[in-house]
Amino acid sequence: MKQKSIALLSLCIVFFLGAQASKIIKNPYYKVSKSGVFHVAQIETNRKETRLTIHATIVPDGWVKFSDAASIEITETGKKIYPKAIEGGEFNKEIRLHTGDSTFVLIYPRLSKKVKSITYDDTVYDISLDENHPNHPEINNTNPEAEQWIKEQLDKAAIKTPADLDDSTQFFNSTSARLIGYIKGYDSRLGMLSGSLDIINPFTGDYFSTPLDIMSDGRFEASLSLLNPICTSVNINDQKIDFYIEPGQTLAMVIDWNEFLIADRLKEPSYKLKELVFEGPLAAVNQELLKITVDVSKPKVDSCNTLSPLDFRDKVTAVYNQYEKRLRDYCKDNDFGPKAKSLIEVNKQIDFANVMFGFEQSMLHLPKRANLPLDFYDFLQTISLNNYKLLSGTDFKQFIQNFEYCDVFSKADHMTFNLYYFYKYLKMNGVCLAAEDEQIWSKADNINTLIHNGWTFVQKYIQYYPDFQKQYDTTGKDEKYINLWKGRDSLMINDLKLEPNLMQQIVKFRSSKFYFSDMNKDEATRFLNFIQTGVYLPILKDEMQQVFYENFDSVEDSLSKEDIEDFFKALISPLRTRYLVVDFWKETYDYCLSNIELEKPLIEKYADNRDVAFLFLSPQNDYSLKEYTKYVMGDHLTVYVQIPAEKYNQIQDFYHINGSAHQMLIGKDGEILEPNLGAVINEAFVNNLIKKMADEKEQDSI
Repeated sequence: MKQKSIALLSLCIVFFLGAQASKIIKNPYYKVSKSGVFHVAQIETNRKETRLTIHATIVPDGWVKFSDAASIEITETGKKIYPKAIEGGEFNKEIRLHTGDSTFVLIYPRLSKKVKSITYDDTVYDISLDENHPNHPEINNTNPEAEQWIKEQLDKAAIKTPADLDDSTQFFNSTSARLIGYIKGYDSRLGMLSGSLDIINPFTGDYFSTPLDIMSDGRFEASLSLLNPICTSVNINDQKIDFYIEPGQTLAMVIDWNEFLIADRLKEPSYKLKELVFEGPLAAVNQELLKITVDVSKPKVDSCNTLSPLDFRDKVTAVYNQYEKRLRDYCKDNDFGPKAKSLIEVNKQIDFANVMFGFEQSMLHLPKRANLPLDFYDFLQTISLNNYKLLSGTDFKQFIQNFEYCDVFSKADHMTFNLYYFYKYLKMNGVCLAAEDEQIWSKADNINTLIHNGWTFVQKYIQYYPDFQKQYDTTGKDEKYINLWKGRDSLMINDLKLEPNLMQQIVKFRSSKFYFSDMNKDEATRFLNFIQTGVYLPILKDEMQQVFYENFDSVEDSLSKEDIEDFFKALISPLRTRYLVVDFWKETYDYCLSNIELEKPLIEKYADNRDVAFLFLSPQNDYSLKEYTKYVMGDHLTVYVQIPAEKYNQIQDFYHINGSAHQMLIGKDGEILEPNLGAVINEAFVNNLIKKMADEKEQDSI
């Protein structure tokens, strides 16, 4: 009996010691994770080793890989330990997960009992080894400080009332907008330093990549240089997030970090975030657009290369008619407001047109190039080409490019740019034309006739073509380009049965940037007068004038080079006793404003310094005066000068300054020490200048 008691006691002691030596924590608490694929499901520690159970979840048939360098970092010391073995797979090899999930165990050397927290593979941070700690990170709680910051920023918005999209004077506005917000659960160790947006000028086709600055606490902000309301997107952590914004407005969005993990797990950059919360005057319309479900998202059109052009047109038209009905019913059932309905309609029209243009391009790239019948382009009659609200569409950039380079217009260009002049040349030189050829040109307003008969006509009279070409090359460039566009207009009105419209005016303007480079100033002036005929939007006329000015009002057209140099030296003369950083900027370019925002603390810090000064130069014109006044009056700049746009451009020409965000360094005697400092300077650079100045003073005193 005594022996049994001793044996039982020994067993209890062994069990007790084993229990003391081994500890298992299921679903341990962690601070934050940057992976939606790997989850630390369990940690087991004992006297021999540490076992991390990793549950991997990914799309079916996706693969995962574990590195033999997947360390555990001890929070208290920063020491890293590396795995000895893996169960369920092999190190450094792709492991295919046919069902989409599986469990693996990574085995590490044992951990000291003193270790309270670890980080796995620089991916899952601050994993607690305390069994009593709550199991899940509290990343869904709002951030009171960030919410207060958002409220303050919304109160500072330049415009607080949403625009009436049916009023063009409200629709077009050059006041900068702001996108702000924060990421719930963000941690600076996640490594997202910034995001980006691409903003397009709808008239010129130019677009600018705009930085989105993400702060250490997860707040973010970006300044957007807009001309009109837009549906666009921001890219954060390779994730595309759609939103709608208007000039002058501040839109706030609150993002849940968990959504990024879902996108990571699905390996889907276009994953649509579902837990976005918008704040500000445009919150309601953004929340409505966010509601759009898969059932009413834009339809996918199956590959239809086997269909004829007209059959394809009819099929896609039927698909989009059904889509329109679903959208209409959906908006009615969900009580969408008029602005959201208008934007949905705009995007539907643009989507439809882009699908049709996509088919056109696919036909043109066939081994045997196909000519599309004009009836194919009947779809353009269903698009509101005179509706300026198209400019707010998500894919307007693609649409206007498709419209500009539409194949039927390209053919019309060639016919009118060349063959019509050839016909005139033959008639002026008394060449007797066949009756059927005279018949073609009696219908010269019908471009489709020329497209199908032009080359036959040229071949018939080819012996006259070389002499015609010599004479044709001396024709005024403006007359050639004007006639080219008369041909396009004729095709649009007489063949495609379209009314003169805004989209055609925009395309004329976009082409003018190239045409201006091929003309002298007098020719360009006549061409500008032609393309401005019928333009009813003041902002479009202003853009046309601006591009013309940038091409022709250069140094040679006004002041001499000596005058430009004297003007610039007089401008900077009050600051010559110190190092001077001259910043060339434009209020209409958001990256200029962003750069100045980055430098603002530096500027304020050295405002009273006698060794270094800053001077900000920008062009003065009606287009940017409102933005300039708002920005400067907001005390963003300490030393600023706005000079006439003509002189600003002349200075840029003289000093070979390319771009609108540019800085140069000028010495105390007025000499240019560095003509191109780039776009942004930092404190180390300024301190170096101060040190140089101190060294010079010391040297002078010796």
